[in-house]
Amino acid sequence: KNWMTDVEVDPHTSKSRNRFMWTWILKRELLIKLIDRAYSHGGGDFIRQLQESIAVCKVNAYEFTGYVANVVDIPNYYSSTMALLKEKTWYDLFSPDAPIYTRDRNSQPTKYMKNAEVINSFIANNCRINGHILNSALFHSVVVEKDSIIKDSIVMAGARIGKNVTLENVICDKDVQISDGQVLKGSLEYPLVIKKGTVI
Repeated sequence: KNWMTDVEVDPHTSKSRNRFMWTWILKRELLIKLIDRAYSHGGGDFIRQLQESIAVCKVNAYEFTGYVANVVDIPNYYSSTMALLKEKTWYDLFSPDAPIYTRDRNSQPTKYMKNAEVINSFIANNCRINGHILNSALFHSVVVEKDSIIKDSIVMAGARIGKNVTLENVICDKDVQISDGQVLKGSLEYPLVIKKGTVI
């Protein structure tokens, strides 16, 4: 048994090379008891109650050796998403031995038009692609018009990218509309983020 003896939160110097994934499996009754205790001791420090429970309960640890990413800010979200373009990372996350289930939208497949070119990218269903997609991730129902270039970028659901647009190191949130001829560039360290529903 891999009994846990302690959990550190943001230590200056860690005592262990192991990293906690902030995932617990416990009985409902114990969960309610810990939440009640956290609330009665001044509010919402539930994590502190879980830490203290290690001293009085037997807590067993399960070692996970697959791919994991700790998404805490926008640059980290960007780099974690881009990492999925690497074949090994993709298969580590989407392993047949541990399938991930998500909502099925039952929408039509993506349509690749005459001028479409897609290199090392993943594209969800119900998109219409008539431009060049390189090292990028497109969510469902995205439209990319003729002669546009999307490189090292993330384009979320419902976005509309006009003709002759260049996006590089950009994160477009849902329902963004980019008009013809726009050039938008960020950097690998600090991607440019376009707010949900923005029209440019």
